[in-house]
Amino acid sequence: IDAKLSIDLSRNELQGIVPANLARFNSLELYLKDNFFDGLPKALCEKKGWNNGDVLRSGCDGILCPKGTSSQPTGRATDGGTCSRCSTAFYLGQSDCFSATADARSIAVTQKPFLSFTCHIFLLCVLHMPFLLSF
Repeated sequence: IDAKLSIDLSRNELQGIVPANLARFNSLELYLKDNFFDGLPKALCEKKGWNNGDVLRSGCDGILCPKGTSSQPTGRATDGGTCSRCSTAFYLGQSDCFSATADARSIAVTQKPFLSFTCHIFLLCVLHMPFLLSF
């Protein structure tokens, strides 16, 4: 699908692996920071038209910083910043690096957004996106 699309699911307590079926989009601005993702399919890291070229420049880091790193404010490498070492970054895409004495997971969980989606809603939206774009 070639239509430019922007999806922001930051801070929604999503977990697991980022869905590989997102690869159907050629041009996508994807915000997934501060969730609990622990996997990113390699096919997504090859999407050169994603995140305003950040994936082209930085590969997987242009989608989500790897475990053990963080990047403010996006949780990913951009043309304005890279992913930096962070011993408390237990998940992909952390935007903050907490002190080693803080429990990073409990701090991140308390930063819930006003409106929270579940992974099921996320998958439902992605799977039905071609249908929605046809209108």
